[in-house]
Amino acid sequence: MESWDSYVHGFMQSDFDGKNMKPVLKNESDKCYCPYKNLYEGFMYIDHTNIDKPLVYWTSKNRLIAEDIYGYIRSPVIVLDKSLQSYPSTKCLTPNMKDYRVEEVLITNNRIIVNLPEAISNSGCEKYNLATTIYTISVSYWTCLDNDLNEFKEFKVQTYEQYYEFQNLTPFTEYTLKLALSNFYVDKLSMGLQFGADVKLSTTGNAPENVTVQVLTPTVTAVYWMPLKKLNCVAINYETERTVDGKFFMTIRSLLPGQKYLIYVRVYPINFSNLFTDSLNKSIYMYSEPNNLILSGVFTNGMNISWIPSVKLKIHYKLEYKNDAMQKWQKVNNTKKNNDEVTYYIENLLPRTKYKFRLILRYPDYMEDFVWPPDERFTFQRLEIE
Repeated sequence: MESWDSYVHGFMQSDFDGKNMKPVLKNESDKCYCPYKNLYEGFMYIDHTNIDKPLVYWTSKNRLIAEDIYGYIRSPVIVLDKSLQSYPSTKCLTPNMKDYRVEEVLITNNRIIVNLPEAISNSGCEKYNLATTIYTISVSYWTCLDNDLNEFKEFKVQTYEQYYEFQNLTPFTEYTLKLALSNFYVDKLSMGLQFGADVKLSTTGNAPENVTVQVLTPTVTAVYWMPLKKLNCVAINYETERTVDGKFFMTIRSLLPGQKYLIYVRVYPINFSNLFTDSLNKSIYMYSEPNNLILSGVFTNGMNISWIPSVKLKIHYKLEYKNDAMQKWQKVNNTKKNNDEVTYYIENLLPRTKYKFRLILRYPDYMEDFVWPPDERFTFQRLEIE
C-alpha cells in the first residue's frame, strides 16, 4: 500500500477556476504531519465559504479534520462541531431577497429568451461565497378555448444557468414572468420564495405566408397572402376581401405610374400596433401612363384626336369628351386605325368652345374602368374657320 506521503503528493491545488495548478505540498521534501495515515480512505471537501482562508476537510470514519490548502494542520487534530465551527451566520448563507427581474434578450413568434441576474449577498457578507443559485421563474398567460372563453394558465421552471429559453409558445400572447432567487440553504431553512415584480413580454406573430403582388393598372396594384394559421386571444383586422382559394387580398390605389415599389404585409393585433411582424418585401414596377392624346386635325365643325395604345398590353379602350355645358360624357364612335395609331373623328362641335377629352381603359386583370387622365390636361378648343 502507498505511504501517506506519496498519496498526499499526488493531490493538486488550483484556483477555483481550475488555473494555477500545483502540488498540495509546497515542496517535494515536505512531509505530511497528519497523524492519521489512512485518511485517504475517507472523503475530501474544500470549503471556500471564506474566500481568504479556504480549508480542506478530511473525513475518516467518525473523524473530521481541517487543514489549510497546503496540507498543514493549523492546530492539532480538530473535531468540528457547532461550537467550534467558524461558519457564516444564517443571513450570509442566503442571497439578498431584493427585487430580481428577468431581462429580455430575444422574442419571436414562439420563443422568449431571458437573462437572469447574479445573486447579491446580504450586507456584511461580501467575503463569503454564496451557494449555487437556483432561479425559479413563474410564468402566467391567458389562452383561448374552443368555446371562445379564456383560460388563465400558470407554470414554474427552475434553472441553475443565468439564462433561460422558453420554446413552443403561442404567437401574439402576453406572458407575465416573475423571478425568485434561492439556494440550498433557502430550502433547508424553509424560507420560501420571494418573487420580484411582473415583467410582461409578448410574442410576435407569424409572418404572412405566400405573399404575391399583381399590378392591375398604372396606379393600382393588388397584394395577396394566406391568413395566419395560429392565433391566441387576439383579434386581427384585414381591410381586405377574401378570395375563393382562401387567400386575402388588398387593393392599393393612388400609386405613381412607371414607379418601382417594395411592398410587404404587416400583421399586428388590434390593440398592440407596436407588436407586429412583416413579410418579406416584394418588388413591383407599375405600368406606365398611357400615351398622350394629340389634336391631329381641325375642320369646319369638328376635330380629330389621335392616340397610340401600348403594344405590350391587350387593353380595351374608348374615347369620351364633353364641354362645361354637358352633363354627361359623350362617347366617340367614329374611329380609324392605321398601324399602331388610332384616330378619332369628332363632329358637330361648337365653335370657340373648349372640349375635355379622356380615355376609359379596361386592363386585363382589373374589373373596373380606369379613367385617364385624372385631370383636364387634354382640353382642346375648336377654332372658328373662315
